[in-house]
Amino acid sequence: MYQCEVTRFSRSRNGDMAVTFVPILFAFGLRGVLSTANIPGTAFLIIQVCLVIFVAAAFILSYWFYFRYFRYTVVSKQGDGRKGSSYPPASLTFERLINQKSRIYERVRAREMLCLLAPGEAYDEKRFGAPAKQYNLTALSASTAHRLYYRQKGIVYCALFHPNAEQVSMLQSWIRENQAP
Repeated sequence: MYQCEVTRFSRSRNGDMAVTFVPILFAFGLRGVLSTANIPGTAFLIIQVCLVIFVAAAFILSYWFYFRYFRYTVVSKQGDGRKGSSYPPASLTFERLINQKSRIYERVRAREMLCLLAPGEAYDEKRFGAPAKQYNLTALSASTAHRLYYRQKGIVYCALFHPNAEQVSMLQSWIRENQAP
């Protein structure tokens, strides 16, 4: 089993605390300073509404850009050797994680894989068909991501992700086996 996690930022407990509490402290501090100023009631109410919107936006953006990351799990054809594993043999599983909670976004079996392209390589649409949907399964830039094309139930899909070297090697060997006569 080959597993890697892709995050946008290197994270620490102190960083997580700062991202969580600095916007709140800023909003309450600014509200406290402005409450002692001689501001009309309606203007102060508007400022408070703006501060609430700021805090909500800070939480949404931190959730989207800081706390969200992806895990890619490639399991060999022999399986991972653990009883009760949720990862089937000969598969690639894409999971989105937020702290310790994970959600499986996509699972691709070895026999479904068509091609794996490094950044900048061209896709042969005539050979495999146009993808119906493209999934951005990375926290990093899509322009530097590998693209995995696969077919499920007759429909071609594309997944953008950042696998490690071991995963690329395993996936390419499966694709070569699929293309062998």
